[in-house]
Amino acid sequence: MTIQYFCTCCGRKLNPETMVLLELDTRTNRYTDQPVPEEHSQGGFEFGPACAKKEAKAAREANK
Repeated sequence: MTIQYFCTCCGRKLNPETMVLLELDTRTNRYTDQPVPEEHSQGGFEFGPACAKKEAKAAREANK
């Protein structure tokens, strides 16, 4: 049985070799590529490379 992954952002089917995991930070309610303390992390979520880049950028901008 093969596991299929879908992008959390756009819902497209993902290639497991190129997908990116981003953590959901409960303090900001944003997906980030930065380290998140365990008590504030909701775990990793799957994204395609383009969506991951967009989400990580939005999280960095929000933290300025």
